[in-house]
Amino acid sequence: MLKKVALEQGYDHIKLFLCLFKMNGNNISKLIGVLNKYNITYIPEAYCVLQVEEEFIDVTNATSDYNRLKDDVLELIEIQPEHVGDFKVDYHQVYLKRWVKESNAEYTFEELWEIREECIKVLSS
Repeated sequence: MLKKVALEQGYDHIKLFLCLFKMNGNNISKLIGVLNKYNITYIPEAYCVLQVEEEFIDVTNATSDYNRLKDDVLELIEIQPEHVGDFKVDYHQVYLKRWVKESNAEYTFEELWEIREECIKVLSS
């Protein structure tokens, strides 16, 4: 939404990025229990950040801080506001499927997606 407002106001130097990062207990301490339960160090997660000049800003919620996870970023791609829905989910799932194969993960894509959903539920509570 903020990117759309920025575009409407002529601030086209503000960019929107899809960020894939290592969601782990170091950058999100609320997830330590879930990740330990499945003996997982991290799960690649996708979310959006804004870039204003050279600084990345996470406006997901009042306590979000990009600096907390910047060292765990796996990939950043510039997107447009209309990509936040289906494109984001599709891109995330394709990335995760590739990661499962390349890392020889002990869980299938479907199992990891369910564990990810459990993490998201913890974050929502």
